[in-house]
Order: sequence, then C-alpha cells, then structure tokens
Amino acid sequence: MTPSAGKIDFVLLAHFGIKLDNLPDKALYELKMKRLAKSGAARGVTKAGPTNWAGLRKHLAALMHIRNGVAHGDRVKLRNQPTEGEGALWVPLQGGGWSIQQPHGLNGLRVVVAVYNAVAMALDVAIDDFAIASDLKFPNDVVNYS
Repeated sequence: MTPSAGKIDFVLLAHFGIKLDNLPDKALYELKMKRLAKSGAARGVTKAGPTNWAGLRKHLAALMHIRNGVAHGDRVKLRNQPTEGEGALWVPLQGGGWSIQQPHGLNGLRVVVAVYNAVAMALDVAIDDFAIASDLKFPNDVVNYS
C-alpha cells in the first residue's frame, strides 16, 4: 500500500483509535528551503519544518506525487509539479517546469523519517510500549546536510 497521509490516517483511526495532531519532538525537523533553481543559497536557507500532522501530511503528499510519477512512469504527473512542498521538496525552474535539487532530496528523507517517528510514537502511546519509540532518532540526526 502506498503510504499516503489518508491511508495512514485511516489505519491509525480504524485500528488504534488514533488521530494524529501535534507532532512529537522526535518527528520535528528542519528544512533547507530553496525557492528557485540556480539562484540564492546553493544548499538553501534553513527553516523549521511543520509542527503538526496537517503540515507534515502536505509534505508527504508532495513526496507521493513525485514517487507515483517516477514509479509508474506517469509523464503527466511528472510534467505537473506537486501542489504542495514548493521550495521544500521541489523547486520551479526559470522558464517553466520543476526540479528536485540536493536540499529537496534530503528534505524528502527527513519527511519520511518524521512520518515514521510520528506514527511510531502514536502507536507507542496507544498500545502502551510499542518498544520502538525510545530508540527513534530525530530526522535531523538521521539525515544531515553536510
């Protein structure tokens, strides 16, 4: 199953009675924002990532757009930029089109770690000691920008 935010919401609510809201500390991360290709800071400018599930699910939606376009060879999806995550997960190109550059790729990895951590921490609370949550690392520690 493709891990869209809607599917995560459904499984957590239907099976565990969990509705995600504010993110736990271990799901918080920084982003390197880059608004235009070939301009500004090469690696982007640091900005705090989302602090709640509503913000994180937007980033996940952008990643799923990119993933689905690549995995299924969907030229229409790849021609059309995602509706979310501009500057954080992709950048518009001057003259049209869009691109994923180094900071966007690394941001995407942080999003994946943040989603995993948010779900693991919620399950830890819901089923009382899921046993994985205490070993989680912060997204910034898992993926660095060096």
